[in-house]
Amino acid sequence: MAKVYLDTVEVGDPIPTLQKPPITRTQIAKFAAASRDYGPLHVDEEVARASGYGSVFAHSMISMAYVGEMLQRWLENGRVARMHCKFQKFIWPGDVLSAKGVVVPKADEDGQPTVVCDVWVQNQNNDKVLQGKAI
Repeated sequence: MAKVYLDTVEVGDPIPTLQKPPITRTQIAKFAAASRDYGPLHVDEEVARASGYGSVFAHSMISMAYVGEMLQRWLENGRVARMHCKFQKFIWPGDVLSAKGVVVPKADEDGQPTVVCDVWVQNQNNDKVLQGKAI
């Protein structure tokens, strides 16, 4: 992958997509352990069904982690200063998520030039499960 430099990034440049394998219940359980978020809707099938959901569902932060991974792969030695994201849909076991992004107009932040990107994660149905901006 070519190195990313501030003076070579153009508005409209896509960020290489990061596609992950299908979400599994094991992955959800491991994320619960790593984040110490054992909310029963994520780890207890019976509670999730009794609450009106078809099954357990993944923590939304998994999608934000994918955006972070996508950006770090793209930037290599750069850094993400800030991300602002909204979670828009549930992530179900079996969903295949793809993190995507595109460069939008550059901005100065505290006198420092920055690259601003629209970022999102979509599932296999092209439904956005997360949408936001990264600087």
